[in-house]
Amino acid sequence: MDQNKPKILVVDDESFNIGVLHKNLEQDYKIIAAKNGVEAVRRATKYSPDLILLDIMMPKMDGYEVCRQLKSNEQTQDIAVIFLSAKNELEDEKKGLGLGAVDYITKPFSVDIVKARIKTHLALRTKTRELAEKNEELIEDLKTAAAVQRHLSINSPIPPFLKMAIRYLPHSHVSGDLYKLYSNSTGGFNIFIGDSTGHGVAAALTTIMVDILLNQHKNETPVRTMEFINEVLEKQLPNDRFLSAALVQITLKGKIYAITAGHPPLIIIPANSNDPVLLSSQSPILGTFTHLDFTAAAIHYSLQSGDRVFLYTDGITERCDGQGNMFKNRLVEFLKNQRDHDLDSLLTLLLEHINAFAEAQPPDDDMTLVAFEYLGQLANNSIITQL
Repeated sequence: MDQNKPKILVVDDESFNIGVLHKNLEQDYKIIAAKNGVEAVRRATKYSPDLILLDIMMPKMDGYEVCRQLKSNEQTQDIAVIFLSAKNELEDEKKGLGLGAVDYITKPFSVDIVKARIKTHLALRTKTRELAEKNEELIEDLKTAAAVQRHLSINSPIPPFLKMAIRYLPHSHVSGDLYKLYSNSTGGFNIFIGDSTGHGVAAALTTIMVDILLNQHKNETPVRTMEFINEVLEKQLPNDRFLSAALVQITLKGKIYAITAGHPPLIIIPANSNDPVLLSSQSPILGTFTHLDFTAAAIHYSLQSGDRVFLYTDGITERCDGQGNMFKNRLVEFLKNQRDHDLDSLLTLLLEHINAFAEAQPPDDDMTLVAFEYLGQLANNSIITQL
């Protein structure tokens, strides 16, 4: 017997029906028979047939219960089941299909119809298996891409005048968000955060490109760096792909030199004031226009010891509750009222608060938070925490 033939389990308490089906199907399929429901479940588990032709009215266990048990068993739940039954009422058919059967044929049956239905459902089963295998391959590829993305983004040590906390939460295996921390030759420390259009592989490829560009131009001013990234993205990205970004350079003396391009504003929570400061260049998103000049858009600000700065992507502010309301301005209010917590605890509490706001609905975008506290010129250690 050809072991490569698809296996069909024929279940019927009438030997005549089993004989008819065996005679007409054995040329193309390996036939396994069972004369009652209990035997059917046992043989389905033992032989893992590709398809089951299942009678309904049988002793010991009817076909409905057989189907119910097969579909509740991980080992047999994917086997295609076709009911062959003398029960010809619409409700009978609805019940069978509702239990997970792929088809329902009434007796007396036409052998040609049975053959055609078997061929169709085995072809669908083959395609389903192929898609599942390709999906597994895709998941493995995405895991590899995520590992490459993490490996490429190498950050510099945090200078002693800063304390930092980071949360980087991709929506899927790879992320359309990017953050990068790097020093430059002028003694400043740079913090870049970006958010590519959409999420997934296409967005991740954009962030990898930007990461490489940042490595190549880490000693440039924020203005020149953003102009260069914009020129490259405008030439290389499709018309529907962009990058919002913010680049902050901070010196030992607490001087901030920053650019935001189509990105949410920086939030500063002063150590000695209850009034948050929002900083934004209101410049166009990167990759939309050529020859952008960011000189006039540069932001200058002086930090005092204990001041905190928050950079984030819109996956944070655009998280919605069950009624479609965005988190938006609640972010500033939350940060303003949580000065007593260290940065790491604060970000943990913030994400818990956002999840509660969203009523535990899963996020539909990448989410990134970068927070730092200026410790003053006399600080002699630094801390970074990341999840």
